[in-house]
Amino acid sequence: KPSYAMNRICFVDANEETAESLASALVEVSRRWLPSRRLISAPQWWAKQTRRLLVLPDVPNFFWRRHRVKFKKRHGVKKRQRVHYIGNVKPTLWRAHRVRQPPPLLVRQEDGEIPDPEEQLKP
Repeated sequence: KPSYAMNRICFVDANEETAESLASALVEVSRRWLPSRRLISAPQWWAKQTRRLLVLPDVPNFFWRRHRVKFKKRHGVKKRQRVHYIGNVKPTLWRAHRVRQPPPLLVRQEDGEIPDPEEQLKP
């Protein structure tokens, strides 16, 4: 059975920098397009591996809304301003968990293996 995969490509040029830039561009293209070298984040890979089938009910139009939308008389007036501030405004002022997050761990899309450290995202 013949194999059509490329094992090695050598660039020969009078200028060494041109050959190196072509080689690095080819490596970048291979990481983007080849499934064996494509990188995705670890949570995305795990979510894809542990996907489940969603079973919907047999009844037609099950998810149609039965009641029209109703508004209270004073839906635009904030009655308890302190509670509203604590629940809605204060969380957006300071979110410590979003300030300094490390970059996600990248894994290979095909098998979930962790690539070399130089292929990972830098903080």
